[in-house]
Amino acid sequence: MIEVYYEDGSKEIAEPLSGNLQTNNRAKLYTVIRALETYKDPIKKNNEWKTVKDRDVKNRDLFEKINFLITKRSGQVYFTHVFGHRGVTGNETADKLARRDAAIKMNESKKLSPYNAFMKTNLPIIKKNNPDLDHKAAFKLVALM
Repeated sequence: MIEVYYEDGSKEIAEPLSGNLQTNNRAKLYTVIRALETYKDPIKKNNEWKTVKDRDVKNRDLFEKINFLITKRSGQVYFTHVFGHRGVTGNETADKLARRDAAIKMNESKKLSPYNAFMKTNLPIIKKNNPDLDHKAAFKLVALM
């Protein structure tokens, strides 16, 4: 989940991180992108996107998008590192939103497909009414319903 919280309380954004790469770093970088995209006012590429050890920069796609959004804006963009879990109001609010939305997402992911819901409901009934059936036979019987 990514969370954007504006200190003036004007906006809160909570949404899942899209794509298959789900890392904490990608979520934080994408949060910067969403903040730049949605803020009311509109990481420079150095060394051809190489680290000081001449390795490729991880999450380059997100850094490039951040760089693009910054260059489109008038005025200066400042980044400030905020230590987590130190009572900083905006950070604490973003953490609270992230925990809330992660819990919602976990509950949604636990929803069963119609087929699995049908099996979960009917398999115990079939087994109760046919105690001589083993699990596999009961499962086949429910599948035929």
